[in-house]
Amino acid sequence: MNSWLPKISLLALIIILPISFYIMYNGIGLIEGLDFGPGNYYYTDIPGWENIFFGKNNARIGTDHPLLFFTLFFGWGFICYKFLSWL
Repeated sequence: MNSWLPKISLLALIIILPISFYIMYNGIGLIEGLDFGPGNYYYTDIPGWENIFFGKNNARIGTDHPLLFFTLFFGWGFICYKFLSWL
């Protein structure tokens, strides 16, 4: 393994960790007037988020239940990951 890779990873951690604490402490990126506690940074904080999955303008994949297909997609990815890590 290259000796520079762990050094770059550690440097990235040293830079990214304080920046993320700064962003969370100062509330950068939050929507004004919406306070959901610890879950402020999740997609469910966006008003009307359910329209993304269940609305009239969602990505049509031939069904009104796209979450089923998202679940199958991630399940297939997990199965492929387990198979490839077994190899």
